[in-house]
Amino acid sequence: MKTNTATLDRILTATALSDLDDSREPNAVFKRFARKCHPDMYEDGLKALAKQAFQHLTDLKDKATGADKKASSSGIKTKKHNYDLGSPVWNKDDVLITYPATYDAGFVDCFFSITKDPRDSDLTEAAVHALRKLNDVPEDYRKFFPELVETFRYRDEATGVDRPIIVTDRIEDFRPLSDVLKVYPNGIGGRDVAWIFRRMLVAIGNAHDVGLIHGAPTMDAFQIHAEMHGIILGNWHYSVSDGDPLKAVPSNWSNLYPGYALKKDPVSYRLDIEIAAKTAAALLNKDEPRQLFAFFKGCSVTSTPKASELMAEFDNLLLRLYGNPRFNPFTLEPNKTN
Repeated sequence: MKTNTATLDRILTATALSDLDDSREPNAVFKRFARKCHPDMYEDGLKALAKQAFQHLTDLKDKATGADKKASSSGIKTKKHNYDLGSPVWNKDDVLITYPATYDAGFVDCFFSITKDPRDSDLTEAAVHALRKLNDVPEDYRKFFPELVETFRYRDEATGVDRPIIVTDRIEDFRPLSDVLKVYPNGIGGRDVAWIFRRMLVAIGNAHDVGLIHGAPTMDAFQIHAEMHGIILGNWHYSVSDGDPLKAVPSNWSNLYPGYALKKDPVSYRLDIEIAAKTAAALLNKDEPRQLFAFFKGCSVTSTPKASELMAEFDNLLLRLYGNPRFNPFTLEPNKTN
């Protein structure tokens, strides 16, 4: 996280985009500096200043291009934003169709998720409830979760049916966890799985602390930033409150679920830990230490501790296997080696 305010100060004191860079056209200058003042790049005390800098940068762009902030762009328009949608991604999900999208004249990235079947509106409402509840997580850990931009209902003109929409933020260079096995079909090393699983535990553990059970912490739900070792846990439409039964499970991951969950018995933190552990184990190269496989398998027993306690056990295992912690470089670039 950045602490230096020089870039923010430079943006806030600029009177024109050309003050920032006079060698590029206005839209290119805006896009370059918009990334530099994204609030998520700064520590808590500087987030408000970063938001102020972004707004000032937007005003300079509008001035330079003659853009009307209220002008509608192609796509979907709401009271807050005008959205331009790309091609759908992760459409194996059986609840939502998710599109990478942009708003604010195409310079702010987001995920635009449309409920496939209006009969699943209760699951979309569950996701909205969860995303709002996650605001109760300590600020230092909010980076593990998507930020809700807005939610609304959109009428499909072709069918006349209203469909719930969820818009969440999208941070550059995060990719679905499932991409790991696309790049490394034989799996990855234990040190790499270690940082991934530790961050899984941080994410689900903080959700548990505010009374949420994610319900489907699978490869479709996690996004990772490989080089920076970042993780974001999304897909909150299967979530329930602690002690409630699941309303549904993702059909393409139903094999990960224990029988009690499929029978609609009440679920607790143990369900999330069990599925996350199975997900982590699926990433492991088969030649990695058997102790790791045994640990992940052990997360399916009824006596599994809560996430914070399990983290301590996992760290002790890692210490025995690999020694003192160190940063292990990782990439999802096919032309680079892990």
